[in-house]
Amino acid sequence: MKSTILLTAIGLSTFFAVTYNNPVFSASQDECAIWICLPGGFPSGCAAAHSAMVKRVHKLKPPLPPFSGCAEDGNFSATTAVSAYIPAHKECLNQGITLDGIDCMEWEDVGESWVPGSFCAPGLDDEEDSRTKGCTRTDMEIKIYENGQLWGEAPFYVNVNN
Repeated sequence: MKSTILLTAIGLSTFFAVTYNNPVFSASQDECAIWICLPGGFPSGCAAAHSAMVKRVHKLKPPLPPFSGCAEDGNFSATTAVSAYIPAHKECLNQGITLDGIDCMEWEDVGESWVPGSFCAPGLDDEEDSRTKGCTRTDMEIKIYENGQLWGEAPFYVNVNN
């Protein structure tokens, strides 16, 4: 009987020593890597983190796991919002009259852009919201903060349609 009690006491003390000395984190290594990789735009070596983030979004989870599930120290937070994506395109700068009617005489290349806080509804009348004219999808905008300060190349956009 004494040996059973002694073994139980040793087992319980070992269990508590291991449990309380080794923190258990809820997120996977790839999910935690999102916190490091996302602010840099998922550079080389971050493919697994990018894949983990996309899986989270497609499972309707937040793109990042709670930071507390990845590390004990650090004051990191993130915000997310929708943004209408407008791909690179050409816009007419100068119209003129030709034999075929009115035509563009001078074009300007316009880079890709996002309209924060806006959903894209392609095919609907673009006059409803001229800010989203030419949009093709709605992306998720993510910003990471450390101690309340924007961290990394922000914002980062995730195509949630793929």
